[in-house]
Amino acid sequence: MIETLTLFFAFNAIGFWILAAALCIGIICAIENDHELIPFVLIGLMGWIYFEELWALAHSISWPLVAGCALAYVAAGIGWSVVKWARYVREVVKTSSNQSDAKYTLRLSHNKSKITGWLAYWPWSAFWTVGWGVTRDFWVYIYDSMEAVYQKIADQAISGMPEKPACKK
Repeated sequence: MIETLTLFFAFNAIGFWILAAALCIGIICAIENDHELIPFVLIGLMGWIYFEELWALAHSISWPLVAGCALAYVAAGIGWSVVKWARYVREVVKTSSNQSDAKYTLRLSHNKSKITGWLAYWPWSAFWTVGWGVTRDFWVYIYDSMEAVYQKIADQAISGMPEKPACKK
């Protein structure tokens, strides 16, 4: 039984990819709901499970390449956090009732974990924003563009109906 599970979850086996997909879904959900500690724990758990494979990989790679990739990852995270912050600011300004509320909501001290989450876990955040956010924005745009047409259809259908008689008291 244990051997079967071990083979199922072996590095690069189907179980590994199922676990990796579940990990990615967990990270995306946590980031989008401002729970930045959860991805750290999930990635740490995955590293612990596959420690031997990661240790073997660490001895076979070029460390200057790793340093270059790490710098590129950080630079991309900085860029992505700026994009997400600008998008978040636009959303807050659009939904706030007054300038005082918007200023309070947009204080950096209130958003530090959100911004550091975007920095650290930018690939998952970008995947979700591009995959879902842009798609949702597209369909909202379509709806907004067609709203007058839908209302006109409803108004025409209702106009042919008799009026409701007034209630007698």
